[in-house]
Amino acid sequence: MLRRGGLRFLHRKLGFFGLIGSTLVFIFYTLTILPPIDVKIRRKVIPIEPILNLSQSDFIGNSDQLPAFEEHYFNLTASNFLSSGRAIPDTRPPRCRTKEYVLNAKKNVSVIVAFHNEAKSALLRTISSVINRTPPDLLHEIILIDDFSRNELNANILVNIPKTKLYRNAEREGLIRSRKIGALKASAEYIVFLDSHCEVNVGWIEPLIDRLSYNPGALVSPIIDIIDAATFEYKATSTNLKAGFDWSLRFKWIPRSDEELQTNHDETSSFASPTVYGGIFLISRMWFHQLGGFSSDLEIWGGESLEISLKAWMCGGQVEIAPCSRVGHVFRKKHPYDFPHGSTHTFLRNSKLIAENWLEEYKHFFYFARPNAQGIKIKGNTDVGILKEKLQCRTFSWYLQTVFHELKLPNEEHIAFGELKHEDRCLAVTTDAGRQRHIQLGSCYEMGETTKWALHNYTGALSPDSGGCVNVFQSLVILEYCRNSAAQKWVRNGGNLIHATTGKCLESLVGPTVAVSTCRYGSQSQLWSFSVEVQQQ
Repeated sequence: MLRRGGLRFLHRKLGFFGLIGSTLVFIFYTLTILPPIDVKIRRKVIPIEPILNLSQSDFIGNSDQLPAFEEHYFNLTASNFLSSGRAIPDTRPPRCRTKEYVLNAKKNVSVIVAFHNEAKSALLRTISSVINRTPPDLLHEIILIDDFSRNELNANILVNIPKTKLYRNAEREGLIRSRKIGALKASAEYIVFLDSHCEVNVGWIEPLIDRLSYNPGALVSPIIDIIDAATFEYKATSTNLKAGFDWSLRFKWIPRSDEELQTNHDETSSFASPTVYGGIFLISRMWFHQLGGFSSDLEIWGGESLEISLKAWMCGGQVEIAPCSRVGHVFRKKHPYDFPHGSTHTFLRNSKLIAENWLEEYKHFFYFARPNAQGIKIKGNTDVGILKEKLQCRTFSWYLQTVFHELKLPNEEHIAFGELKHEDRCLAVTTDAGRQRHIQLGSCYEMGETTKWALHNYTGALSPDSGGCVNVFQSLVILEYCRNSAAQKWVRNGGNLIHATTGKCLESLVGPTVAVSTCRYGSQSQLWSFSVEVQQQ
């Protein structure tokens, strides 16, 4: 029989082990059953000392010693001359430099860069800028996907670059699928896609992560600054533009309205955008895969940014642009790499897939703008229907009304609209340094965004999508405010466009110049075609 003191000792023992047991149960429950707690921290952009400035000569070798512009459609000599860790101007709005950002202490980023036959100096500068301008605690890894380039990278050099992994496709997959491969290999909570001829700027990643801290379903893009293809000068881009498209599904910049600028007057605040530009954006890795990533049906390049943007908006997320995040991009007039079926056919096929999968009853407007797409064969995709059902995606009608009200439906009063072409060139509205608008001819594919025109059935007004009406001053073709005037009336007669007041025909002259001159019916220089022309009864 235990004495009273022994009982007290036993009670103390049992109480001690009971406390240990309950503590272990609590720890097990916390780690395995309760959801993880996101620890949020607030901090400003931390200045980083550059740690990477590799020798260009070691990395480049002799394979990139080609004449400027010959292979890459940018000045290769200038690119090779620049340091891999060169300084670039800080193009952020001033208040961005003192702003605090909300970051998740446990979440960092996988940077994915897919490339095919890229100039090594441009690629190295992309990698170096990420290493030198991303806080180490926010950068988990850089994933390079070599899409079966002719000249393999020297993997031994990449060993010296922290957190960098190189994978090479066994065959050409195209940049779209290569990015998707990179996303499957990524292991960070967030993934960001960059082109292989970019340079990220100071404080680029914090504003992007900040937005996902508030809205995990966001797809956030930086402001895309310009790296001049001839000089490699880094130039700031306006923050008053958002990304969109027209009915041909070609990308176009859209000015933010006065109402938007007044509502979102803080120069550091992100703003909604119908799409992203060029596939440069940050997204939650889990959300990217829930959206199905980039469609595997899309070939090589073109349309993937639009497709993922439509998915994000229509299926429960949104697309934003963060003005405090700046990434420079080399803008080229041509693609330097080959398309197995030609770039025009590939982009048209990709666009048709997007129209069939996401535009619903509005897809016929795409075919009005791109009639050649009707003859392209594509396979049906049941995965899109399953995805829409699973995520309870909204309709494209909702997208037009709520997100992209700037995309107007073609007016039934228009007897012709779309691209206005003379032979293989398009009539376009260009803006000079003094912001004066001019009408001229240029390549439909090298000019970037092509102008869309409409010919009104009743007034005869010929108008570009940027606004205004075409008139004639002496023999010059000019753009002015619409006045519903007989002087702005044009008449369609066969392939000719006739200015009603003067009776003269629109004509292509030397180079990009257009004017009016005496009609010579059947003359090749006076023949014009719209993408869509309504049959007159």
